[in-house]
Amino acid sequence: MRRIVDTSEALANQVSDDRGSDNEILQWLARAPDQTACSVDKLRVLGVPRPIGSQSEDVIAISATDGIVPDVVAFTGMGTISEMRASLPSSLAAIVPVIGAIDRDGHANRWPVDIALEGSGEKALVRALSEARDFIARMRSLPEHVLFSSDPKLTLLARLAVRDRGAAPRRTAMCAETFTYPDAAALPELTTAAEELAERGLLERRFFDVVTSCPGCRSGRLSVRELCGSCGSANVAEEAIIHHYRCAREAAEREFRSGTALVCPKCRLHLEHFGVDYDKPGIVIACRECNHMSSEASVGYVCLECGSAGSTELTEARFIWAYHLSPTGLTHAFSGQTITDDDRARTSRLQRFVEHQTKGGRTFCVLAAKLQPSSKGQQSSRRWEETCRLFARLLREVFISEVEIIERPPLYVALLAGERPEDVRKALPEIREAIEPHLAIGPRLDLAVYGSDDFLQIVTSR
Repeated sequence: MRRIVDTSEALANQVSDDRGSDNEILQWLARAPDQTACSVDKLRVLGVPRPIGSQSEDVIAISATDGIVPDVVAFTGMGTISEMRASLPSSLAAIVPVIGAIDRDGHANRWPVDIALEGSGEKALVRALSEARDFIARMRSLPEHVLFSSDPKLTLLARLAVRDRGAAPRRTAMCAETFTYPDAAALPELTTAAEELAERGLLERRFFDVVTSCPGCRSGRLSVRELCGSCGSANVAEEAIIHHYRCAREAAEREFRSGTALVCPKCRLHLEHFGVDYDKPGIVIACRECNHMSSEASVGYVCLECGSAGSTELTEARFIWAYHLSPTGLTHAFSGQTITDDDRARTSRLQRFVEHQTKGGRTFCVLAAKLQPSSKGQQSSRRWEETCRLFARLLREVFISEVEIIERPPLYVALLAGERPEDVRKALPEIREAIEPHLAIGPRLDLAVYGSDDFLQIVTSR
C-alpha cells in the first residue's frame, strides 16, 4: 500500500532540494491519519471534490484528507484545475490517471480526463475503472519519489509513461498562439520540459504543424491580406488585362470600359466579340486608392492581438512539435533516475570521454561551438532561446548519430572519437556553411577544436 505517512522520511529527503515544493507536500503529509486499513490489492479511488459512493468490494473510496496516494482520481463534479490542485500535490496530480466526463468544449479551467465516464452511478464507474486497469498498473510501477518529484521533466516522463502516449498539441482559436497542449493544464511547464527532454533523447519530436506568428507578441492570430506595392493600402483588386487584336493595345479592363461597352482607348473602336476582337491574357493588381497597378501584390499582416502590422516577410514560422516517449525515456520514467543538467554532470561526461579515448590510445578531438548574440538585448529574447534550440538540432545533423554532444546553451561541445583535430579544423568552413544560413537572427558562431594534447593535463591529474 502506498500511503504518505509510510514514506515521509524519503519524501523529506527528496523535497529538501527544492524549497518551493516543501510546503505543498508537507501540508499534504499532515492530513494523513495515524492508521488506515487499506489493502494493496484494492483500487484506491480519490473522488474530487467529493468522495465517490462506491459499494464495490474491490474499490476503496478515499478523500483528499486521507493523505493516501490514489490509484485513480474520479471527478464527482466539474473537475476543475483548482479542485485538482487543492486535492493533491502538483506532481502527483499530474501523474495519477483521471476518470471523468470528457470536456468537449475546451474549457480552459478544466483538468484533462484520461478515461471517459459514460453516464453516472456505480455501473458507469465500474466500466471506467475496468478501462483504467492498465493505467493503474503502470502508475503502481513508478518509484515513490517520482510521484513527488520537484523536477517537471521527470513528472512529464512519468505522466506520459502512465498513459502510454505522447504529448500532442491541439489547434484552437481560444489562445493567442492558436494551439495548445491539453497536458499543459496538468503541467504548465510542459513545453520547456519537453524541449529539454527531447535534447537529451528522452522524448522524440514529431512534426505537427507550422504557425506563422507575429514578430512582436508571437500571436498566431494574424489577418493576412494583399497590399498595394506603392501606397500599402489593402484596397486592391484583381482586374483582367484586355488585348485588342487590331491595334495591339494592352491595358487593364477599366481603361477599356465605357459604361457597359468596351472601347479601345487607343483606336476608339468598339470591342464586340471575345476571341475575335480581343482576348484577356492575364490579370493585374489594381489599387483603388492610388490607381497603382502591378503584376503582383505585396502580402502584409495585421496582428489581431497587439495590432502591429507589416510585411509577412517579418513574421516568424514556428514549428510545432508533438512529443513522444523514446525507449530511453520510458525506461528512465520507471527507473526513477534523476535527470541531471548541472555543470558537474557535463564536466564528468567530458572527462570520461577524454579518459576513455586516451587510455585506449585512440585518436580523438573535441569541437566547442559557442553562439554569441549580435546585440545586448538579444540574449534575453524568446527568439534567442529558439535559435539555441535550432542550433543544437543543426549541429547534431552535421555529425553521425553516434557523436555525443554536451549542451550548455549557448555552448555546445561535440565529442569526436576517431577524428584528428587537423581534419576537423579543415572542415570548419563546411560546418559553418551548414549551420549559419539557418540562424535567422544572425548570431556570431565561434568554433574551436581541441586535441588530445589539450586534455593531457585533465587526464593526468585524475
